[in-house]
Amino acid sequence: MDSAEAGSELGVEYPGGGMPAEAPVPLPAGHWRVRATQAEVDEENWVGLVQLLPVES
Repeated sequence: MDSAEAGSELGVEYPGGGMPAEAPVPLPAGHWRVRATQAEVDEENWVGLVQLLPVES
């Protein structure tokens, strides 16, 4: 997944018109282990990565 818009800006129309694209990520009910990291190059360039792993019960 990649986002060119911050989460708080999703659902907000662009100044020139149009809306940011959104895609649902369906997950089955259950327990999940979440791993996340973020790397920053500078104030304007960064990336976040989230991994969801099913936990067997």
